Amino acid sequence: MMASGSLVSFWIALFTLKAYMLGDKSVCRPVRLPTPEEEDAKRLSRERTQLKKERERDEHPTFPFVIETAR
Repeated sequence: MMASGSLVSFWIALFTLKAYMLGDKSVCRPVRLPTPEEEDAKRLSRERTQLKKERERDEHPTFPFVIETAR
């Protein structure tokens, strides 16, 4: 049995596709997939952003962590 959320998503996708096929180009737009070279160019930026988040998390722990280590 399909979950109700999946069923709703299915019907939304079906109606969107039907509207697109009938000529309503405002319901969705095709997108161009990036090439592997373009993805590689973005990878360094993503990794740097992730490292900055990890460093921030390590330098400024959440409040419950501070309470636990103070005991």
